[in-house]
Amino acid sequence: MRKALLALITVFSVFMVVACTADEQGDYRPGLHLGYSEGDQPALAYIYVDADGFIRDAIVDSVYEDGENIVTKRHFNGGEDYDMSGSGDYLWVEQVDMLARYVVETQGMFEYELDEGRLVDPADAVSGVTVRVSNYITALENALQRARLAEGESPADFEVASFSDEGAYTSGILFGSSLADNGSYDYAVVAVNADGFIEHIKIDSGYRSGGDTVTKRTLNYGLDYIMQEDDDYLWVEQVDMLAADIIANQGEFDYDIEDGRITDPADAVSGVTVRVRNYLDAVKDALD
Repeated sequence: MRKALLALITVFSVFMVVACTADEQGDYRPGLHLGYSEGDQPALAYIYVDADGFIRDAIVDSVYEDGENIVTKRHFNGGEDYDMSGSGDYLWVEQVDMLARYVVETQGMFEYELDEGRLVDPADAVSGVTVRVSNYITALENALQRARLAEGESPADFEVASFSDEGAYTSGILFGSSLADNGSYDYAVVAVNADGFIEHIKIDSGYRSGGDTVTKRTLNYGLDYIMQEDDDYLWVEQVDMLAADIIANQGEFDYDIEDGRITDPADAVSGVTVRVRNYLDAVKDALD
């Protein structure tokens, strides 16, 4: 969904990139980078870095146990319907959006001091953030660490698709989710460049690991989520193949689906044997 709650972040991040001269380069690797905190109900942070190495957009989320379903807080109408008492003058989603927006503004992590997980004497830009933020800050720092260029690297070292006209989507990070009848929860984070073209997609799923409610990508970025030993590809490799094909077709996909799986797949998704119906619904939700 083109969430209204993300509009401020997107507008500000576009301003930041436009304000840079054409020959400037940022400090980050182009891509959509996930960071998370460890343990039960981890915080999640996604940072979108454009082709010039600048942080264009960011969002923060959190895994949440809603009855028997493992979802994220943004599942509730983009976070607007996630309610909590004693949260101050702003909704939870407004508060975590302030954190994300400040990261875009400063092109990195802002200085902070915490007391029992809450910000002490926060800057004006995050003065309305009264919730405990330690897990959110951990997730943001984790994402920034993964995104930062190594010594000797340049944003130009990374291939980013280019397009000749205008795309069809809202610039920035778009979020969509899908909760199936069986309680399976999946979400998609879609990064769209300034010209309206899809550059990156990350698909993830709510998951119970031991006694913890997590997502599959919070298990060592998906590498430690194993389905069956005889699978040709890991789950994370399969959903990344699916995402790459959706990006190649700029959101226009029409797979033949039977029992949730792709039948007669094209070469680009020939290794995708998992059920994909919910993943596709989450991507469509993000793009609608």
